[in-house]
Parts: sequence; C-alpha cells; structure tokens
Amino acid sequence: MFTVIASVESKRADLSIGGVYRTDDREKLLDLSATMYRDRMALLSKKDVTSVASLKGKTVGVIQGYLWNQELQKSLGTDAVKIYQASDGLVNDLANGRVDAGVLTTAEAGFRAAQNKNANFKVTNFEPDASVPSSQKAGEVILAMTKGNTAMKQAFNEDIKTLIQGGTIGRFLKENNMAENLAGGA
Repeated sequence: MFTVIASVESKRADLSIGGVYRTDDREKLLDLSATMYRDRMALLSKKDVTSVASLKGKTVGVIQGYLWNQELQKSLGTDAVKIYQASDGLVNDLANGRVDAGVLTTAEAGFRAAQNKNANFKVTNFEPDASVPSSQKAGEVILAMTKGNTAMKQAFNEDIKTLIQGGTIGRFLKENNMAENLAGGA
C-alpha cells in the first residue's frame, strides 16, 4: 500500500484504488475522495483470538503500510510482529503455522478466509484497545488522488454519492460478508 500512495504523491499515478484509509497525513499530501465505506481491523487465524491480550506471546503478521503496524509493535513487541509486503505471503505463513494470526482489514480478512476455505481460518473483529489507537474507530476507505486535481475529485465524489444512495456499495459490502450500513461516512 505504501508504494501505491507514494506513486500518487510523486505523480507517477493519478489515482490509488484499493483499501486506502483516510488519514490526516494523507489529507495534507493528496486529494482524498468522499468515504466509500468504513472498515475495521480484523484478525485472521486458526484459533480464537480477538484482542491484544489474546495475541501476547504469539507471532502476528501485518501488511506493510497498514496504520496499526507500529502500534502493534509497541504493544506486542517488535519481534512478535512480522511485516509482509503483501497478504499472499502472510496467508501462506498462517496456513502453514509460521504465524499465529494476521491483522488485516475486515474486508481483506473475509476475502482471504473465503479464498482459503480448506485452511479453516476464523475471522474475528479486533476488540478496540487503547494500546492500538487504530482499533478504536473504523477506517474510512477512500480514493487517493494527486493534489489539486479538483475535476477528478469532484467526478469521483459524485459517482460515490450515486453508488451509496443507489445501494450499490451496500450490496457489494453484503456480498463480501460486511454490513451494508458501513457504506459511506459515519
């Protein structure tokens, strides 16, 4: 995710699509669209884990660029948090017992569990915890664009509004095991 944002920031790309969260830092560097949907942290594992406490003493996988990586390293210890370049490697290591859990977005965790039915992965919501501030509120999934491209931002915002009001984004969320009412901003 980090390289995608960097590509838009450096104007090698005009737009970033795919699980980008709104942050204050990104707002300063890029134009951000209206919120398409809200997404939370989730755990993908073979055992019941739901919280920071249940992850203590375990090896946890995360994807480079996720907002909560440093927070988890601080809470669980740097050696307990393995950072992956992409979710494929994390899912493979989880299936083969090299990590105990993966911390992903709800959308990504649900998708990976459905994609790997034979692995018997469990998807659980990450319980909010003060030691992981990113867990305390849902992330806002947006499109990130080059700064100053107001025509593109306006066009995407109009489309997003239409997709939310028409129920398209809600139906997409439901088809992917997420709540329809997560469509749009809070």
